Amino acid sequence: YHLQAQINKFDETNPNIQHDIQNPDEPQTVFGVMIKAARYRKENNMPLFTIMSCDNIPHNGKITESVVMGLAKAQDPAFAAWLADKMAFPNSMVDRITPATTQ
Repeated sequence: YHLQAQINKFDETNPNIQHDIQNPDEPQTVFGVMIKAARYRKENNMPLFTIMSCDNIPHNGKITESVVMGLAKAQDPAFAAWLADKMAFPNSMVDRITPATTQ
């Protein structure tokens, strides 16, 4: 998730993140791809999508939002402000307990 260890804060110094900041049209991270797709949809007057994390970690939506918004702000603060108003990052819970199958 490109977070600084122990404080769960967006790590802008990560080399892949730095690449995405400097080359937003050629992202190397999934977060850069999401931002590129959102920018495309905005430029083409298309509805924006919701980013739904299914990772089995607490507050997965908030964590995803912090990385996407941190990267978007580093790329283009005006676009990031628009994105903050339009994009949703719901938290989800993944239940990995499945009932036993019967025949």
